[in-house]
Amino acid sequence: MKTSRHIILLCLAATTALATPQPAGDTLTFCADGFVDFIGLAATPFEKGTREKMPPETFFDLGVRYYRTGVCGPATMDDQPEEIEKWWRKTGARPMFLVDPVRSRAIKSDWLGVPQDGDFSHFLNLIKKYDPRVIATIEAPNEVNNKFPPQDLNVKYKGATDERAGALYQQDLYAALKADPVTADIPVVMYSAIFTDYTLARPCDAFDYMNMHSYQGTGVPSSSLRRNIAHAARLLPDGGVIKPFMPTECGYNVEEDIANHTGLTGTLRAQAYNIPMLLAEYFRHGIARAYLFALHNADGYGLLESDSVTKRPSWYAVQSLIALLADQEWDPEALRWVAKEPRARILAAPTSELTFSRELAYDNALLFTLENAPATVHTLTLKKDNGDDYLLIWNEVPNYERGKEISPPAVPRQRPFRRPAFRRQRLHQMRRVLRARRTSQRHFVNARRCKTWHICAASQPARHRQPRPLALRPLAPRASHRHAHTAAR
Repeated sequence: MKTSRHIILLCLAATTALATPQPAGDTLTFCADGFVDFIGLAATPFEKGTREKMPPETFFDLGVRYYRTGVCGPATMDDQPEEIEKWWRKTGARPMFLVDPVRSRAIKSDWLGVPQDGDFSHFLNLIKKYDPRVIATIEAPNEVNNKFPPQDLNVKYKGATDERAGALYQQDLYAALKADPVTADIPVVMYSAIFTDYTLARPCDAFDYMNMHSYQGTGVPSSSLRRNIAHAARLLPDGGVIKPFMPTECGYNVEEDIANHTGLTGTLRAQAYNIPMLLAEYFRHGIARAYLFALHNADGYGLLESDSVTKRPSWYAVQSLIALLADQEWDPEALRWVAKEPRARILAAPTSELTFSRELAYDNALLFTLENAPATVHTLTLKKDNGDDYLLIWNEVPNYERGKEISPPAVPRQRPFRRPAFRRQRLHQMRRVLRARRTSQRHFVNARRCKTWHICAASQPARHRQPRPLALRPLAPRASHRHAHTAAR
């Protein structure tokens, strides 16, 4: 049977010279569903005060498959184990459990009657209330050295404080989880600290994923990403193995982040453009999974307004991007993800759960060049099971700076695709290249109508046929924390 091949060009609207340049030569092709599987949300519908305004039906309609929630926090509901399992069976979405170091009762506390540090039996009993299949990961304590009022998250453990206390707690938590056969297979994410390079905490390698709250202020996504990865890796001992990076918070704010004294703000439009670009840029850098902060308007961030009901344009940007690229659907009877349509012959291997389904598994990759494009133009090639290629292109330059929105200059026209890669296959020729500065109603997110745009081209079955212009059409939405001053959190 012949397999037709299509190329769909997605324009992620522009968002400094600090950006990581596009590698020279041909780029790899990744499975589209692996990109969807990489997106997480640092939020939950199961906390006190959340369900009334944002019920699980609405929360999971966003399309995310991974979310972050406390397992023993002050807002944890008594029926959370039952609710999480019920909605996993319905949607396939799984939580990353964030450990509260004090309420885990592994830290000495007169308030809770805990006589000494280091007993994780209470925490293990809490985890065992959940079906192990529903737990994606366990994250060690959050921002252990945060001293900004009114927060007081400072960890004190076995005679140490802040980052070093977090490392000692991490080692004992990891050992306890791996020693119990019920929890031994659950991946563990490193604890987080803010404004640090972890020098005071090293050495520690008792985790499966490195972590740092990766914020860039109003800069472009990659402007502090590599520095954040390097700082997290500094926690490892000399000669230690570099672990995959999984930032459990990242994103862009709209209102001022008063809690962290950044003095920085954004706009709804800038947030809606920047978040899809952030996801594409992080995936391009090999990030294991990125958890967007947040759902509600926390410290000016979030996909919702302060009323926790009104959806910002960024909600629709994320929802539409997931709906466009998702290649699998949840089977509630079999309790597993299944392909929406039969796989095309050109795929070399099926999607794997290994490394969170992101691995490249294709021969016959999409070959193209972007001649004379600036170093800030980046690409990501994603392939669906039916053989269609989705080429994401974005110009990673600021679209908001010093309180003003910016309109970057247009990127020149290109003819990026090389025909030899597509013999015996139908190729959709592109007549125009994206104009990255266009941020009105023609590209990716329309902040007023809250729709996602993608570009589709006319078919070119005959060699000498004059190519038709690209058609732009909207993709309707599915029915149904913070900054650092210029660098990392």
